Amino acid sequence: RHHLPLFAHVPPSRMAHVMVWDSSRNRAVVFGGMNANMQEFSDTWEFTGSSWTQNTAATHPSGRTYAMMAYDPVRRKAVLFGGKVGLSYLSDTWEYDVTTSTWALRTPTTSPPARAFAAMAFDPVNNEVLLFGGTDLINSGNPPEFEDTWSWNGTRWLLRASSGPFARYAHSMATDFARSRVVLFGGFDGNDTWEWN
Repeated sequence: RHHLPLFAHVPPSRMAHVMVWDSSRNRAVVFGGMNANMQEFSDTWEFTGSSWTQNTAATHPSGRTYAMMAYDPVRRKAVLFGGKVGLSYLSDTWEYDVTTSTWALRTPTTSPPARAFAAMAFDPVNNEVLLFGGTDLINSGNPPEFEDTWSWNGTRWLLRASSGPFARYAHSMATDFARSRVVLFGGFDGNDTWEWN
């Protein structure tokens, strides 16, 4: 019989949040999401495996859902992009420095169009974070999905490809460090597997 561990201090219940694994400190970082009453959160939590800690820094991204976040182990930063607030889609870029536990807004001259439900993962060949797909149900046309691939190196966003996997959202991406690939699977109307080499 399994028992759930009990923690004295835990984040409020939520969905549509983002979470990454901070491999430099061996802990999970959680941001945002919403509760059952559709209240959007703007809080950041870290989980060590034995305890939760809330980051109370004054500067942080606004509350949002269905954002994208990936961890850059070279720069030791979690990169957050976009998401949605109510019916509005976002295109802002934030970095969470795990060394100092601080958020910083980045303002590159070029960035991906506003979107949510996309996916991001770390590209270990180019030491950049990749973003693919997603949707902006209001502004991106019909069908309202993206099929573009972007990379973030800490300074700029670069459009890497405008085609490849067909347009989709709500898919997943992960880094295969052993083979130096980023793997994409599924999404809305998809059960295919792609690799970024």
